[in-house]
Amino acid sequence: MRAPTKMKITYTLTITAVCPVDNQADAYECVISSQRTIPVEEILAAAKDVAALVAFQEDVTVVFARSLRAAVKTTGWHSGVKTEVEA
Repeated sequence: MRAPTKMKITYTLTITAVCPVDNQADAYECVISSQRTIPVEEILAAAKDVAALVAFQEDVTVVFARSLRAAVKTTGWHSGVKTEVEA
């Protein structure tokens, strides 16, 4: 069977990183979109690297997207404010 010439693959997981303001771990719902297959092991390794960051959600999203060479959207809550970031 031939693979389609253009695919859209979506991966969803929760990633964490440490907030630089209060040094608490923040969890972000993360959606990765790609036209190529990204091995789950590669995603998990990148998530582990991101978990070591002390950074704002915006920076975490950019680092994760660059690491995976894919589009990334994160959603998180901070002091009752929902924040969505796309990179």
